[in-house]
Amino acid sequence: MRRFWLTALSISVAVFLTGCALVAPPDAESLDRGVILGSIWLDRDANGLRNEGENGIPEVRVQLLAGDGEFLIEKGADKEGLFRFELLDLEDTFYIQIVLPNEFQFTEYGGDSDVFTEGPIAGRTDLINFNEDGTIPVDIGLVLRE
Repeated sequence: MRRFWLTALSISVAVFLTGCALVAPPDAESLDRGVILGSIWLDRDANGLRNEGENGIPEVRVQLLAGDGEFLIEKGADKEGLFRFELLDLEDTFYIQIVLPNEFQFTEYGGDSDVFTEGPIAGRTDLINFNEDGTIPVDIGLVLRE
């Protein structure tokens, strides 16, 4: 059984594959948890680098997948193109998968964009292993379809 924590408005929810249950927030000192922070942005010049003036894209759907590829949860990027998955177990591995809106395509892989652009794993990051501070940044550049 997989378990991870979601927080919003000071309410923590433990999510299990078999259902949901409201529980008290975890004690931060007793649980080592990680966070994946990301941004989805419009790469206006399609160079794979985020330049000044290349703003975030809101409401793009972002999925958190377990290291074995199993779907865990989906959320939309906020009005600035930012997303966050937090209170993740530091021992687990994850992928981020983007649900690509029809009017966009992925920018060039590398540079500042962290998702693959072609093949069966297009829109997915490399396998995410947490670093020492438990924070992983993920940046995803998109360009308008021609």
